[in-house]
Amino acid sequence: MVGTTLTHALADDGSYDFVHEGAVVGRLEWAAEICDARPWRGWWLAVPGEPDELICRVPDDLFGDLPAARARGVSMSLGLAQHMLADRVEGLLDAAAASGP
Repeated sequence: MVGTTLTHALADDGSYDFVHEGAVVGRLEWAAEICDARPWRGWWLAVPGEPDELICRVPDDLFGDLPAARARGVSMSLGLAQHMLADRVEGLLDAAAASGP
């Protein structure tokens, strides 16, 4: 498959849902707090059934200003996450097509 199309939409909680053919295939989420699953502050890609992936870590110069770090990283994070998810969706579709009906 070539040209898998994903769209993203801002969710009520400030995260971004990535949608392919009406189904949410991933979510870009901001983590302002550190936890076991997310040991760094920044933008994380959450994909059902897979561990979360850090997309954009808060830079050292903005560590004291998390709103600015969030704003600076959102555009790059959206673009990178969208490309990553499009590749995954395309790979899954190709595998399904190769395995036959």
